[in-house]
Amino acid sequence: MHVVERSAKVTVELGGVVTIDDERVTTVLPDAGALPPIVTGATTRRRRRADGRIAQRASMTVDAEWQAIQSALAAQDLTVVDAIPLRTDTIVPPPTSASRRSRRRSTNQESSTAALVSVVGVNVVVEDDEEVVILLEQDGVYSWSLGEVAPAPTAVVTAPRKGAKRAAAKRASKSAAPGKRVARFQLEVAPSRMVQRTADGRRRKILGKIAGKAVAYVLRFAAKPALSRASKWMERDIKEGLIHINGTDATAWPNLGPDGKIAIPATGHARVLLFVHGTFSSTLGSFGALGASDSGAEFLRAAIKHYDLVIGWNHRTLSVAPDKNASDLCAWFQSQAWPKPPIVDAIAYSRGGLVFRSLVEEQLPGAKKKVEIRRAVFVGSTNGGTELAQPANWHSLADTYLNLAAAGARAIGIVPGLNVAGAILSEAIGGVGSLVKVLATSAVDDDAIPGLAAMNPTGPFITRINKRQTGQPSPTDVRYYAITSNFDPDEAADEGRTSELPAGFLLKLADKAVDALQGRPNDLVVNVDAMTRIDPGVGSFVRERLDYGTNGTVHHCRYFVQNETADSLSRWLMSAG
Repeated sequence: MHVVERSAKVTVELGGVVTIDDERVTTVLPDAGALPPIVTGATTRRRRRADGRIAQRASMTVDAEWQAIQSALAAQDLTVVDAIPLRTDTIVPPPTSASRRSRRRSTNQESSTAALVSVVGVNVVVEDDEEVVILLEQDGVYSWSLGEVAPAPTAVVTAPRKGAKRAAAKRASKSAAPGKRVARFQLEVAPSRMVQRTADGRRRKILGKIAGKAVAYVLRFAAKPALSRASKWMERDIKEGLIHINGTDATAWPNLGPDGKIAIPATGHARVLLFVHGTFSSTLGSFGALGASDSGAEFLRAAIKHYDLVIGWNHRTLSVAPDKNASDLCAWFQSQAWPKPPIVDAIAYSRGGLVFRSLVEEQLPGAKKKVEIRRAVFVGSTNGGTELAQPANWHSLADTYLNLAAAGARAIGIVPGLNVAGAILSEAIGGVGSLVKVLATSAVDDDAIPGLAAMNPTGPFITRINKRQTGQPSPTDVRYYAITSNFDPDEAADEGRTSELPAGFLLKLADKAVDALQGRPNDLVVNVDAMTRIDPGVGSFVRERLDYGTNGTVHHCRYFVQNETADSLSRWLMSAG
């Protein structure tokens, strides 16, 4: 075991074939707030692909991607105190017989190299008023480590070593003074190797190379006295309220606040298109990608002409349940001076489907001012909940969502392509850091994060919202549509999408033994059958569906990149007036 002192508070214990990568960044990073804007240093030229998406010719670097992620974490008071560059030697896996390949899943075939994974220990001295977590980036795959905090033992010098190594070991042993709290982390760093899989008796393509390089980002945050009451402090800096969608550049959509005033037609029924965003995110984070494709931008321009108002509603998704979000949204509709009841169409994404349904089924029926709901499109919505909302799966949700949001950004080349790049990625993961802080410091139960707990498939909110509500619309009163997808990592490998979803991430997804979604068809966040579960005892609400089927392209954070999504939105919402 080789001990390296990074600073007075951070020491690294190296074992196996892993070492500090001296050729990469080795200095402590500045606070996130001091980071410059994303700059690629390359000329970005835009061109149209055959599928209509706007391609970016600038290179996509992990450094630029990390800056976008770090911006989101900084907004949640997570400060980078160190970035530890690691690398491992190349491992050549032993040959595997064809008979064994035909009998075992691909993840089992990796067992010979998995056994060679190196474990890196990171010890961080923490003050009484702070806590730390680590975000490990390895070949484009992100994972959170929460560590364990305990008093530091009495300093003990490691076995004698020669020269500088002996001095470094001695300093490392003294970096944590006796009696100080120390957060201890065990990080697994995979060896450098080519990843090739076979499954179900078929020859699979090479997924790609795991380079054996990683960066462990040590993130510090303040420990608050009320930390155990997460709902009282998380998301406290989120600016809720009305978003005016006035063009294709999502960064230019103004937030008008919870009492936002917007021009309303003086006569007649105002036609309103409402966007309701998903978990961790915002209107920009969930829907900003529409402006990055030809079809999506065309849809936005047409919608702005077709409707009197095109709006979103920014809201907290972790600290409050969907019915509270719906109550706030209902209050806005009630505060406006409508000459006649507005006619509302909606696009509800992920958890936003529950917010919209609570508005329609629970809030508006008893409201003083009438609001007419005409059509709605549910995109990857958690109408029947998601298994990832169960407390035991929250850590998996934090890892999965961060990786999918990054993959969604890579899909349209927006890291670092368009100017909107950093904003979309940062806002798409706006609440992930808050979730991680709760996981690191609080008891993990339904009461800790009510906004997530509401999506538990067997929880009280999902049970209630899928029963008949007094005064709610019937299937003949509204026109509902759905967009769904069953993402398959094997298909992604065959389609060569490892530039978006790295080989290591696809390999992890293929391991059904650790599949929190229990192996059922899903988009990596929501089971397909849950996406269209709307009051099954009342009737069939979904009239038409765009189902991407089993594929290796459309995961939970990629719906609005697809031209087919924008085309369906146009047809369903605007073709019939």
